[in-house]
Amino acid sequence: MNELKTFMLMLAVGNIIYAILLAGYLRTGKTAASMRVWTWAKAVEGCAYGAFWLRPDLSPSVGLLLANGLLIAAAAGQMIAYCMFLGYRWQRWLLCLGVTAELVFAGGVMLDTSLPRLTVLMSLIIALLCGLAGFMLIGDRRNFSVLRCVIGIPNLLISLAFLARAWIGASSGTLTVFSPGPTQTMICLGAYFLLIANGLGFLLLSKQKDERQLRALATTDSLTGLINRYGFMHEAERARSLATRSRKPLTLMMIDIDHFKALNDRHGHASGDQALRVFAQAAEHTLRKHDLMGRLGGEEFAVLLPGTAILEAMEAAELLRLAVATASVGVADGSHAMTVSIGVAQLLDAETVGEALVRADRALYRAKRNGRNRVEVHAWHLAPFTPDGLEARPGAPWAA
Repeated sequence: MNELKTFMLMLAVGNIIYAILLAGYLRTGKTAASMRVWTWAKAVEGCAYGAFWLRPDLSPSVGLLLANGLLIAAAAGQMIAYCMFLGYRWQRWLLCLGVTAELVFAGGVMLDTSLPRLTVLMSLIIALLCGLAGFMLIGDRRNFSVLRCVIGIPNLLISLAFLARAWIGASSGTLTVFSPGPTQTMICLGAYFLLIANGLGFLLLSKQKDERQLRALATTDSLTGLINRYGFMHEAERARSLATRSRKPLTLMMIDIDHFKALNDRHGHASGDQALRVFAQAAEHTLRKHDLMGRLGGEEFAVLLPGTAILEAMEAAELLRLAVATASVGVADGSHAMTVSIGVAQLLDAETVGEALVRADRALYRAKRNGRNRVEVHAWHLAPFTPDGLEARPGAPWAA
């Protein structure tokens, strides 16, 4: 019994210190709600093990309700924290499950159920809660990660250990929380290991998530949801390397929304922002899923078409132009028709993405000079006799 009490004290001190450290970390800046729930859950778990340590000095009913009730609350809180962190929407169901478990155990105590039977009941409850936590962490194959397995597998092992404890308790009819034996020692050691694995694991998961969000902020345009210039150039260079190795064509578009400054000046920046979003949505519905589109700045956009030669890219550009022409932007006095000018250039051998974008940009400016709402092509490899490249007029076929 003294050995098990020592384990309880160690678990109490470990969880409370961990919760205090997390609380200090939470005060350093804005943190996710899941981290706050996790911190409170670990604090409650520390108090639960402290209550187990003090239980021999408390009245039987108070000790049972306090220690086991706090442990159920801690396990349910950790499950809810995982659920919030992973983006699941089961918080209410998990809260109901935790409350139900509390009521069932409290009912057992009020009905003067024997200690061995209460031990079996509590073992089954903890096995269920730990098993659900492990399942949440490793059950989603779409978001599989080694770190989630490192945290989830110990939860599943603890769940199995408590199931074994319940079976042993039901078979012997004499098992209580302070009964000596290898199963009890294994569970205490497992709980201490779980403190370390869950504690460090949750912090590492949070760090990974923060890093992903920072990368997204650094490479994403918040207004349109498209990648920004930095993100586009990075991904485009990767696509260029792949296209070079696989000897497949790669074509770029430069796109500019026509008369965008006039729209801003006449109807305000809110309408200009809406025009950018409308264009992005029209392009998303027109382009293929594996095409890459980014906002380079202002009303200027770029599209990379992997595995696409110049003639196919010209057709794609015309489809995009028509799609934008049929869209409209809501303004104070009705709606505003929007058009775009597009320049197209296929990446040449030994040419960088930046150099190809310069050629596409020249074709774009030629489209604007020639009346806007049109597609122009800079394609030396198709028309070496015309240094300015090919032209494609709305409604007319392209020709070399």
